[in-house]
Amino acid sequence: QLLGGKRPRSSMSPTIVLKDGEPFLAIGCPGGSSIIGAVTNALLGRLVHELPLQTAVDLPRIISKNPSNAIEAPMCVQWPGVCEEFQQSYSNTYVSGPGTLVQAIEVSSDGEMLSAADTKRIDSGACGAI
Repeated sequence: QLLGGKRPRSSMSPTIVLKDGEPFLAIGCPGGSSIIGAVTNALLGRLVHELPLQTAVDLPRIISKNPSNAIEAPMCVQWPGVCEEFQQSYSNTYVSGPGTLVQAIEVSSDGEMLSAADTKRIDSGACGAI
């Protein structure tokens, strides 16, 4: 039911990143309350840590969703120590299956486009990356 004064359930955050005033990266995903954390995670991987686009999109995630924290199961497989420590430190933490499907397109300096799709779920690959 649509009512005034209510908060939207979705946290859509389609994002376009500019480099020298030109489009460099477009990224987004479905996923309700996990969208912001998933997109931010991939952006940090690509822009701050300079990971290849596909690697940044595929990074395991810890996403804080008030009042709990979700750790994607692949995180616990790749870095079990991080997963265990996080669960011990925060009692409201649970392990979840991969939820969101991050999709991204990057424009290289020569104008070539590179696509990446989150490979954690079998229904991923809308942009043909897998």
